[in-house]
Amino acid sequence: MKIIQEIEDFEKTTEYKMIRQNYLASLNFDYLSWIYDLGMEDQIEKRKPDYAIYTLNYINELVEKIHKNGLPSNRIIGIGDNL
Repeated sequence: MKIIQEIEDFEKTTEYKMIRQNYLASLNFDYLSWIYDLGMEDQIEKRKPDYAIYTLNYINELVEKIHKNGLPSNRIIGIGDNL
């Protein structure tokens, strides 16, 4: 497929490497780590009877983080990939 080859070729250029470096430098890795931890902990906690209390606590903390850092989107915490 021609488009895939064009993308692969572009990823080898200096321009792409600079764009990627700037993108990675703009990410909030502390926030990303917190979101991952929240997701893992949520999977564990949802099997417990006091899950509603846990949820209320973390919803409040999540709202605070959103106000401070913004929504956890690809512009703030990135898109998961193998790199």
